[in-house]
Amino acid sequence: MEIEKEILAGLKNDLLTGDFDSFESTLSAKALISAFPNTLGEPIRNELGIQEYNQKSEQYSAREAVGKWKQHADTFQHITDARIDIHDVLEVKEEGVQLKVFVDVRGEHTSGQLQQERGWATLTCKKESGSWKIESFVMPEREVLSISKPLFTDITESSGLSTVPLYSRLEALRRGGYAISVGDLNGDGLSDIYVGGW
Repeated sequence: MEIEKEILAGLKNDLLTGDFDSFESTLSAKALISAFPNTLGEPIRNELGIQEYNQKSEQYSAREAVGKWKQHADTFQHITDARIDIHDVLEVKEEGVQLKVFVDVRGEHTSGQLQQERGWATLTCKKESGSWKIESFVMPEREVLSISKPLFTDITESSGLSTVPLYSRLEALRRGGYAISVGDLNGDGLSDIYVGGW
């Protein structure tokens, strides 16, 4: 889809780099864009060290929104992953299209916390002088998850599973197949996943 190439790929790159020049160039002059406050407020839930927040957005003009997005990007030491996935085409008109997208951004906050921000947005784009422009990006709310350290530990290397031999499907079935086990292996009260092959 042209919009993925012309708009979403650039926006994803801008989220990863914190430089929103590409995003700004795709905004129509009268674009209406959601932005969120930089402070999280009080968590709505705190379980296993994960704080969950729910934030409401405000709508801004194109120039104001780019400034807000840049300010927000500065609250991260680095962003490790950014996804903007199209889930549904809501409306198609001769002059444009309205899409339902899911936004998921993960990184390390300047506070040292690992943070994930995600939510649903409605993206409206229209053709202007032969290229796609964003008319609106409305994300009414987002969920923010924050934790000081990962709950999951990758033990692939230390358990020796990084060098498990791969067998053809027939050979794997003859040998009994591959296995996965879930249980509390180290007695910490959390489920551990152990994947093995023989």
